[in-house]
Amino acid sequence: MSTLVERGDTDKVLIVIQTRELDRIVIGLVQAIQSNELGIDTAVLFTMDGVEAVVKERFPKLKTSKSVVGSGFKRYVDNVVVGGYENLIQAVRDRGIPILVDDTSLTLAGLTKSDLIDGVKLVGPTTISILSSQRRVYTV
Repeated sequence: MSTLVERGDTDKVLIVIQTRELDRIVIGLVQAIQSNELGIDTAVLFTMDGVEAVVKERFPKLKTSKSVVGSGFKRYVDNVVVGGYENLIQAVRDRGIPILVDDTSLTLAGLTKSDLIDGVKLVGPTTISILSSQRRVYTV
């Protein structure tokens, strides 16, 4: 379930992805692209279980949530959504949307920056707090 926190600048958005479920991750990334195309300053933050979505060896193996199991959603993403998950991440990068990773979540998962896909930036609690106070925050 997505939630909107009513605070911050309406011309700035932070999409927080805190799940490893592919369908929800795709929703967050598509929201980021759409916001960016509307001229809204957008950033994406992967935190908690969402960090798995940007780990080199794991992100092609993400699972869909129980609500879409058997629906062919992963096949749909791979075949229809801008050429698959990898291309969706690339579409975010190509638009200049920052892909941020919570360094605390990364550490708790026993991972390092070298485990992540290229083009992500690690951010700490202070940066996350500042971003959250300056933007509308959507969580998936």
